[in-house]
Amino acid sequence: MLRWAVCRVDLAECETREAVYGQVRSAMEREQIAADGRTLALRLHLQGGCPLHAELHSRAAQWVEEFRGIAAGLGDVWLEKVKFNISRKLSLAEIVGEDTPLAGLLQVVEGLEFGDAALAGLLPDLANLKTRLPAELLDADSLLESRPEQLAELRGAVKEFLIARLIRHGGEA
Repeated sequence: MLRWAVCRVDLAECETREAVYGQVRSAMEREQIAADGRTLALRLHLQGGCPLHAELHSRAAQWVEEFRGIAAGLGDVWLEKVKFNISRKLSLAEIVGEDTPLAGLLQVVEGLEFGDAALAGLLPDLANLKTRLPAELLDADSLLESRPEQLAELRGAVKEFLIARLIRHGGEA
């Protein structure tokens, strides 16, 4: 028998990596208990205004692997996917200051408007890429599904990724 669950984890109070791991582990353990001995297939939704927003977005693949390790350590838990629905807890000005070159660059990225026509033009390229990727990397929620209604999500994801990378590497030259 298998139990499917969507596990929502609020990271608003997580100020350290250890706190994030602890919140995720606790949520997975609660879902495992609710599975009542059945194998658990889990989709993890991270949400809330998180102090580690930039770190989570800029190193998402590494975090996902850490979360998979937590799931594997619990036993009969399979982590299907991780969705990052987190936001910055502080404004960009509070993070990097108002009158710095990095602040100016971040404001430009935040104000980027990706036109629907430009993004729609990428859909054939995404469809072509999809044919070359292994099936296990693709699912119905994938941005590679090439559905025009996903353009807003893609636009937001690109902005947050760029901002997170700039913030994370802002102190390095």
